[in-house]
Amino acid sequence: YELTLEIWNQKDLELVFYGNLSPEVENSIRENDLSDYLNKKGYVSHKESIEGVQNADVLLLTNFPDEKSRGIIPGKIFEYMATGNPVLAVGPGGGDVERILSETKSGSYFTHTQKREIKNYISEIYHNWKSGQILRNPTSEFSSFSRKSLTQKLAGLIQKEI
Repeated sequence: YELTLEIWNQKDLELVFYGNLSPEVENSIRENDLSDYLNKKGYVSHKESIEGVQNADVLLLTNFPDEKSRGIIPGKIFEYMATGNPVLAVGPGGGDVERILSETKSGSYFTHTQKREIKNYISEIYHNWKSGQILRNPTSEFSSFSRKSLTQKLAGLIQKEI
């Protein structure tokens, strides 16, 4: 959050959060004078949440900075990728989320210490957005991660074992 004020014209900024917003995140938003740009939707229906994700210009996916979370793949990543909107993910390096985003070209992954790189990524997206050139990722890139494809792979593995 501390990077955003340096990048954006503040009238262009809206931070929209669905679901629970942790006190730590809210404090960070407040400490960085971003409270005026915060739009907390709270808990909403899955349909409304998906509509919000589809209308976003960039999607934030965070994970804990510890090594244990390298193998955690939040289901939200697949919903994010399905929109074609760029994903900005932050977590420990070398994890599964980083690999998936790289393979599918769905966004960029950063560690918690890569503040300058995150700023550059946000700046690039912002400038593309301002010039009307926001890039959408082709959804075909992640078709191998769709529920249908993953279910077919699982069924194939089970079939081999039977």
